Amino acid sequence: METILWGAKEDDSGAGRIYDWKVGWKMFLDSPIVGVGPGNFPYRFAEFEGTMRWYRRSLAGRVAHSAYLTLLPELGLVGLWLVAAMVIGGCRGMVLVRRLARRSVTALSRDSLRFSTSLSLALEGALIGFLVSSAFISSLYYPSLWVLLGFMEALRQQAIARETGEPTPR
Repeated sequence: METILWGAKEDDSGAGRIYDWKVGWKMFLDSPIVGVGPGNFPYRFAEFEGTMRWYRRSLAGRVAHSAYLTLLPELGLVGLWLVAAMVIGGCRGMVLVRRLARRSVTALSRDSLRFSTSLSLALEGALIGFLVSSAFISSLYYPSLWVLLGFMEALRQQAIARETGEPTPR
C-alpha cells in the first residue's frame, strides 16, 4: 500500500500508474476532440509510448488505471462533455426530487417523503464515492456508473409523476 502513491521501483504500483497516465495524456493530446476510440487505450498504448519505456520494458496492453485517463484519451472532449452532462443531470435530478418532496408534504406520507429524500442523498453519495475511487481504477465501462445514473433518472421520473398526478412511467 505504501508504494501506491510514491512508487520509485520497478514493481511499485504508483510508479506504473503514473507512467500509464503520462502516456494516456499524450494519447489525449494527439486526438483531443474525439479520442482514439472506446476501448482502444491498451491497443494504441505502444504507439504513444514511443521511445519511452518503463524500466526498459513496454507496458502496452494495460488499461489506464484511471477512469478519467480512460475517458479523455478514448472518447476525447466530446466524450468528456457527454459523461459530465449525464453526471450533472443526475445530480440536478436529485436536487429536483428533494425540492418536490419538500413542496408536496400534504400529498404524501412522511415516510414516503423521507424515503425519497434519503434515497436521493444515498444515490448522490454513491455517485461521489464512485467518482472519487475512479481516479485510481479503470471503471469507466463498468456498469456501476450507468446503473447509478439509471436509478437517479428513475427516481426523478417517479417524483415528477407523483407531483403531476400522472401514472409512473414504466
